[in-house]
Amino acid sequence: MEHLNIILGMYKEITGSDRHKEINERISRHLIKNSMSYSNYHADLLPHVKMKWPADQAAILHSIWLFNNNYKTNLGADLTIKWLEYMEQKAKHKKTGLYITEVLGTRKYSNQPRGCSLSYMIHYMGGFAPTRAKEQWKLYKKNMLKKMFGRIGFREYLTDYEGSWTPDSGPVVAGIGVAATGLGLNAASTVGDKRTFNKLEKTMNPFYSTLSIGNLFPGIRTFSRVGTDLLSSSIWLNAETKQFKGDKYG
Repeated sequence: MEHLNIILGMYKEITGSDRHKEINERISRHLIKNSMSYSNYHADLLPHVKMKWPADQAAILHSIWLFNNNYKTNLGADLTIKWLEYMEQKAKHKKTGLYITEVLGTRKYSNQPRGCSLSYMIHYMGGFAPTRAKEQWKLYKKNMLKKMFGRIGFREYLTDYEGSWTPDSGPVVAGIGVAATGLGLNAASTVGDKRTFNKLEKTMNPFYSTLSIGNLFPGIRTFSRVGTDLLSSSIWLNAETKQFKGDKYG
């Protein structure tokens, strides 16, 4: 639902039309109410699913931030403050200061920072909490950026944690996560880190070329290939089309 809300917000931002204002506001209010009903300030994502991901909550808060920007309102201001406080006080990895992956402890890696989560989360935090996003980005690069054969990429897991690939991470090659690095391209452009953006782009170009013709995942069905390509293309386009304003991306 948060991604529909983001789409509605972007529609307003691009066209200036209020055509979808009512549904945009209804979704925003629903997400705020649901998030505020929990002490961890994370909304339910799917019925009967006992998992709560900070990355997805960041997307929810981003969608509400878009609505507020578009319509000059202040919906969910308390939610944003409370979520950030919760993340700082109860959802930080002690050794690194990075935000953890899942807040209910439903997975082995719940209390670990993960690359696919952080790249996604930092991008969305760049709107409603830009200072905090840059703080996490700095820690992310310090603890999880890896150089290999003249290229760089983000690790999916910290060096002292043994984890395997998941559908969210995509392939993990020598510790480097394809999703972490690809989504990191978008996060880099959001926080205005041009140098890292250029290096990540150099790393990801060969992967994207392979992915776009559907051969990266042997045996993947045609429907999944189309969906994967649309997602990767959308992320890539979003990262590539941000414009610089001074020393940062707009």
